[in-house]
This record gives sequence, structure tokens and C-alpha cells, in this order.
Amino acid sequence: MRYSNIAMARKNNSKDSFNKHTHSWAATYKIGKVITSNFNIHEVLSLIAKIACIVTKSHAAKVVTIDNATTGEFVQDKNFKTLSKLCEPVIFNRRILANLTLYSDKKGHYTKEHKKITSALACQVALAIQNYHLYNNMHVNYFNTIRSLVLAMEAKDPYTKGHSERVTEYALVIASTMDLPAQQVQMIKYCGLLHDLGKIAVSDTILNKPYDLTEDERIQIERHPAEGAAVLSPLSFLRPGISIVRHHHEKFDGTGYPDRLKADKIPLAARILTCADAFDAMTSDRPYRLKMTKEKAFDELKSNAGSQFDPAVVDVFLKNLAAD
Repeated sequence: MRYSNIAMARKNNSKDSFNKHTHSWAATYKIGKVITSNFNIHEVLSLIAKIACIVTKSHAAKVVTIDNATTGEFVQDKNFKTLSKLCEPVIFNRRILANLTLYSDKKGHYTKEHKKITSALACQVALAIQNYHLYNNMHVNYFNTIRSLVLAMEAKDPYTKGHSERVTEYALVIASTMDLPAQQVQMIKYCGLLHDLGKIAVSDTILNKPYDLTEDERIQIERHPAEGAAVLSPLSFLRPGISIVRHHHEKFDGTGYPDRLKADKIPLAARILTCADAFDAMTSDRPYRLKMTKEKAFDELKSNAGSQFDPAVVDVFLKNLAAD
């Protein structure tokens, strides 16, 4: 009987050990997936803190970077009293990046096994922080590429100088009010600057013509959204936003170009850019006409809501801009 009990105890210990390791590997796998798909560092660190709590049966966990610029935390019970604490430094290339701290309301709660798990989780935190820095550095390079393209475009058409920046600012105001997903807002930020890039393929004579265009000239001008989309297509980081460039001259009633899309067939980000683009064009001097007042431009947006513009977008835009 005694040997049977010993064997059963060993079996249970082995099972507990297996479950602990399986739980840890599952947690590591889940964190790895989030690190490679989510570039919101606060969300990633908060998830790691939550998983650390679950795996170690802690009451709270916190990740704080050395510069205190970024934190992530998870608290299961705000009223608990700390009787045990486990702190693990987050190290990458012999440099401390952050600290991962676990809290428990049980005295002597943390074991060597908890220490091993926390050490593994600290490695995941280091990867998340490094991934975040790489992502930010990559986007600095992307912005430099975009700025170069905008400068090349403005060199051809001096009347559009500053136009892309203003359009992007207007579009971002609308997008933030309409609660667009973060990725779409990011694409508006990039592609708003580049929406007229296709004008590089249009002759300066046509772009700066001070009177009415011929039919052939109008056709050339109307090619610029598709031309711009084609120029951007090799840039994989802009691929989700290329439709914004291609469709920013579509009309809500389906009479726009290049694809005559109608209503919600036009991507929402493109409908937003259409409204912002038209407003800035109307309130800016052009070779063929002087600028309108903002009040007159507001009236134009209202009267063309439902035909040229998405009424919901116009409504949001006017509520934000008319109040300024």
C-alpha cells in the first residue's frame, strides 16, 4: 500500500510538472503571436503581464521600461495586499530594458519554478520591446521615402505645395471622429500625403493651364489616381492604403473615376479623403480660379452631399471644421 501511494504521488507530481510546462509553452506561443502582429507596445506588455499573473497565480503584474516611458500591467484584485514580490530584469544584449514584477498576497508564494517562468516571460518582454523599436525605425525610413515622393510631386505642380499636408490633416480629423481602426488611420496618414502622386505622369503644361482643359487633357488628368496607385504598388507597407489613392476621385453617386464605384463600394478612407481633398482645393488658389471662402466651400460640401460626397463624412467634417 505504501509503495502504491508513493507511485501515485510520483505520477501526480509528474502530471503537475507536465501541466506547468504545457501551460508555459502555450503562454509563450500566445505571446509570440501577439508580438509579431501587434505594434501597440502598451497592449503587448499588458498581455504579457496578464499571462504572467495566470501562469504564476499572482494577483498583479507590471512591466515598466527603464525610462518609465512605457508600462503594461494587469491587476486581478485592486484590494489585495502584497506579501510576496518577484522582480525579474528584462535584458537584451547585456542592457536592462525594463523590469517585470509579480505581486502575491501569499507569503513565500514564489518558488524556483516561478523564477524560471518569469525569466522566460522577461525574454518575451525583451523581444516585444526590440520589435517595437525596429518597427518605429522602419517607419521613420518609410516617412522619409514618402516625403521625397511628395517633394518630387510638388516640384511639378507648385500650386499643390502644402495641399497634401492640409488634406491629410483634415482627413485625420474626420477619421479620428469616425473611430476608424488604427491601421486605416495610419494608411490615411501615409497615403493622404501621396494621393496626388500620379500627377507626376501629367505634363506641367496641363497641370498649370490657366483656362479650360480640352477633352484629351481632361482624360490625362483623370488618369492620375490610377497612375499614383501604380507607382505605390511595389511598396508593400503601403499596399493596404493604395485603394485610398486610386479611389479619391470616385463620387458617392457612382459618376467619379477611375472605376465609377458607388456609395459604400468606395472604401471609407477614400470617401474621407475625397471630402478633405475637395475642401482644400476649393479654399486654395489654382491656376484657373481664385480660392473660395470657407463658408462658400462649406455650402458646396452640403449641396453635393449624396452626389459627390458621402453625407455622413460631410456631416462629421462640417461639425469639426465649422466649429473652429
